[in-house]
Amino acid sequence: MPTYLVLWKWTDQGARNAGATIDRVQAFRTDVETHGGKLREFMWTLGRWDGFCVVEMSDDQAFTSAMLRLAGAGNVRTESLRAFNSEEMRQIIGKMA
Repeated sequence: MPTYLVLWKWTDQGARNAGATIDRVQAFRTDVETHGGKLREFMWTLGRWDGFCVVEMSDDQAFTSAMLRLAGAGNVRTESLRAFNSEEMRQIIGKMA
């Protein structure tokens, strides 16, 4: 299953309601799982980004749909990166020839 790294920042709404962040993560986890994915990690950070999460979804379309539902709630803005594990990278390198 493809893996995605999602960097996120709170919107003003999300920051005002920071006390509900744990519940929102659980709702996001349930949404991802309902749509066949897995929320592998969710972390809060200090610095430029307020946090990140690692999501596995069946394909780019399913992942994008999940991100649109998340953004639609209005609590975070995201930047997403497709991530590759060692085996996937080995296959990519194999196609360089």
